[in-house]
Amino acid sequence: MEAAKVVTPTLLINGDLDKTVAPIQVSWLYDDLVAVPQKIHVRVACASHFLLWENQHEVLFDAAIEWLQKGAFKGQTSGRFAVDSKGQAQREAAAIPASSSARQ
Repeated sequence: MEAAKVVTPTLLINGDLDKTVAPIQVSWLYDDLVAVPQKIHVRVACASHFLLWENQHEVLFDAAIEWLQKGAFKGQTSGRFAVDSKGQAQREAAAIPASSSARQ
């Protein structure tokens, strides 16, 4: 897998309603970034692939600014986070559950 070769710090942000890139695929990408110690996955509730133009856009802006300035999200340099519809972030312990279909 090519993602295993990446060593650059990586910020992944996706909406849980994304129909363009399935949320589980973003989770798999996060898992596949095995050589990246500084990686963040932010899953945003009530957001689609077009988060930039949606109600939760401030989450995207704030995450990008903190990542570019400090290499962190909510003060953390690695981990998975879920942001609720009110913009509150919580650390997630594990990946989102896979659907019944196999990983492709």
